[in-house]
Amino acid sequence: MKHTLSIICILASIITLWNDAYAFVRRDQKIALKVPDGYIVEEPQTNEWIREDFHFIVHSRRFAQGNAAYFEIYPAQNNRGWNSVECVFGQRKVFITKEKWGYRGFFAIPPDCNPGKQGFSITRVKDGKTITDYFTIKIAKSHFKEARRPIHLGKFSCVGCKLNPEIEAFIRECADKKKEAFSSMKPDAIGPSLAHPRNMHYITSPFWAKRYYKRYVVEKGRRRYIPPRKNHHSGIDLRGKKGEPVFAIADGTVVLSELMYYEGNFIIIDHGNRVFSYYMHQTSLAVKAGQRVRAGDQIGCIGSTGISTGDHLHVALIINDVHVDPLSILSLPVKN
Repeated sequence: MKHTLSIICILASIITLWNDAYAFVRRDQKIALKVPDGYIVEEPQTNEWIREDFHFIVHSRRFAQGNAAYFEIYPAQNNRGWNSVECVFGQRKVFITKEKWGYRGFFAIPPDCNPGKQGFSITRVKDGKTITDYFTIKIAKSHFKEARRPIHLGKFSCVGCKLNPEIEAFIRECADKKKEAFSSMKPDAIGPSLAHPRNMHYITSPFWAKRYYKRYVVEKGRRRYIPPRKNHHSGIDLRGKKGEPVFAIADGTVVLSELMYYEGNFIIIDHGNRVFSYYMHQTSLAVKAGQRVRAGDQIGCIGSTGISTGDHLHVALIINDVHVDPLSILSLPVKN
């Protein structure tokens, strides 16, 4: 009996700690957020315009390079009969969803776009008449970090090293699977709930940081180091111990969940309308391709598989082929 009570007390303590570390909060009674204890979600910046036949609102954590943005279009009561609507930000088409109250959509502010004024257009057709309105959104410069110390990736730092045919075939197979997964085109699935992908928040490598990777060639049996390779970090790295949980950022459908050569245990979630999140280096996977997930559902566990120098989670967000800071989506007041 005492043994049973002890187990119950331990389980209760674990549940209490879990809830303290990762709990739902509600902002403006509109959107539920599941975030680690102590993590503060930034209130979004907002631009708003009122035209004769519609009301246009756009939000972003910051109207700055590398952030996700979200908009809503509310047609006037006497102008709900639009035959079609098209939106463009910069030179890129924006995918939209028709709701009973109007239209909504997500778009990326590219990390490498020019700061300053960027155009957003809304084109609608009614009774055979096409009308386009143009708006200007001022984009600020983001100050992305630079990690000057080169990272050594062990055998992956070797340039020109021969791989055995089985590994080369596996790399090609992985590339084909990723291409197919990212070509998915499911309908908009993001609901009014969003979640941080971890139950603790500690960034070890921020979004779009410039990083350097050591490289060497083997000559006469000895290593000779050559200039490092530079790239931008397309997601964020979050600290975690092996086996700790990984959560889905938003509602969607898993389109890939398996071991990849470079990414290790890898999950891609299609959130609809060309919005994807992906999660790398996990020690184990808790979901399968084709499975529907909700924001905050556990999808895997922290690990160090693939090209990785230690246990952590690499998480990324892509909107219409453009990477943005994945945590920037948490500030958006999504409505459906």
